[in-house]
Amino acid sequence: MLAGEFDKALKTLTDLLERTRRLGERAAEAHACWLAATIHAARADDLEAGEIMIESASAISSELDLLPLLAHCHITRADLYGRRGLQAEANEFRDRGEKLLSQLGMKPWFPPSGGALAETA
Repeated sequence: MLAGEFDKALKTLTDLLERTRRLGERAAEAHACWLAATIHAARADDLEAGEIMIESASAISSELDLLPLLAHCHITRADLYGRRGLQAEANEFRDRGEKLLSQLGMKPWFPPSGGALAETA
């Protein structure tokens, strides 16, 4: 993904999602869904699929109390909304994610889709 090979990354994530769901590995499923949504946000190719993935990732993260992942889900959701021109919603989720990261004493794992990921696309 970081090398810009988004098609390969999505294929790998699809395979991973099938396995995590079959094995009941909910935390790994949440991370895979978040990564898929992040790719869709960076590529701006299938924003609807990205939103479905981020909804799954957010729900599982909340359920399992995976707060670092939940914070990043909020930021990715903000990127997806921003790509759709929904600036108020994007601002709300970006603020929510940044606030949670701050409470956890964390920084983003990598730039939002407007940063380095999008440049490699």
